[in-house]
Amino acid sequence: MILNRQGRLLGLLNPLDLLVLFFLLTLGSTVWYAVRASHHKTLEIFSAEPKRIVAGPGKRVVMKGTGFDRESTIRLGDYNDQGGVYFDESTIWLEITEQYEPGVYRAIVHDGRGRYAALPDAVEVIWQPKISGVNPKIIYSQGAGASLEVLGEFFTSHCTLRVGDRELEVVDATAHKRIQGKLKKGEAPLPLGEQDVTVTNLGGQSVTWERAVTVLPAPEVHSIEPDTLRLGETVDLFLHGHNLREGTLVWLGEHLMGEARHVSPECLRIEVTGTPTISMESLILQLPNGPKTEMMERAMKIRSSSPVLVVVDILLDEKGRAALESLRQRPEWRVKRLLRNLDLPLARRNFNSSPVVEVVVPALLQGGHGVYRYEYGGQQLRVGEFIRVLVDGRKVSGTVAARPFALLADDTLKAKEP
Repeated sequence: MILNRQGRLLGLLNPLDLLVLFFLLTLGSTVWYAVRASHHKTLEIFSAEPKRIVAGPGKRVVMKGTGFDRESTIRLGDYNDQGGVYFDESTIWLEITEQYEPGVYRAIVHDGRGRYAALPDAVEVIWQPKISGVNPKIIYSQGAGASLEVLGEFFTSHCTLRVGDRELEVVDATAHKRIQGKLKKGEAPLPLGEQDVTVTNLGGQSVTWERAVTVLPAPEVHSIEPDTLRLGETVDLFLHGHNLREGTLVWLGEHLMGEARHVSPECLRIEVTGTPTISMESLILQLPNGPKTEMMERAMKIRSSSPVLVVVDILLDEKGRAALESLRQRPEWRVKRLLRNLDLPLARRNFNSSPVVEVVVPALLQGGHGVYRYEYGGQQLRVGEFIRVLVDGRKVSGTVAARPFALLADDTLKAKEP
């Protein structure tokens, strides 16, 4: 039998003894777990100091608690976990660089045993703004020229911008590195002279660049003389107004005319040549390191035609060759006349090998909307078109062989084929 008369299993063990042994083993494992757990404190975060920190190199937030180990990591908000934070079992720290954007963050600590603990609203990160550049260096006290661009780093989305003690309206902020501000509509002019520029972040941190800009009275132009030019005509243009300064650059639309001569604070002078597009352009003034400021829309008018002397290459027909030959028979006529010699209207080019001559004729330069052409006798001078000109009383005829060009005309007025 399995049990003998004394109730022992196989004559050796009593079942009651087995129950006692099982109980002792179970109790021992529980005691062992309790002993081990007593050596590993609960993972908790009690506090984080400081509660408000300006981000930057060497800036740390220190967290106090229990159960920290060397494998512990800290996560702020949705940023990645950061390791290397262990100081001792009750202290860990985290460097707060500018990678953390301004805001209030929850902290989560993970240890090497897979446990985690969280502390809501653990730390508020704020930024100290930095200015690296201000453009332009000169602004005007009012109008479109009273605007400023500030470059730098760590500008919050809702920062403020001041020139001296006057706040500008922030109209654009890009990637925390650029602010565009302008004088608020309806406000009095900015104070004149050298002024500081100050940027203040939402958290109250600010930076000031001393004497960053110079504020000047805005220039004014109330009239120009002359206000009408012929196409191709070059004149001295006089600008009349107020607060006009030396070194002023004059633009017509996107075309720089050059630096104007300063006659007085009420007058500038600059040389201008009439081109087909001038009548469509605005008059703009700019000081070096200053803003472009529009003075007048469509400031000048251009007459659609202008008399010019044009050089035309003519491929002679039979009548043209005969007329040229009769001219050559005249003793007073000389073949060796120079191209572009205005008192000698005809010059031969390789007459013996090619019946092409160059003739200087009075023509009209017609233009508008960026396209212009030369006309002679009411006819457009264009390659391939028939032409008849009068040379020393003889009619010389043929075909226009090359694109005509004007003598003593600005390069911008070279004819364009329509």
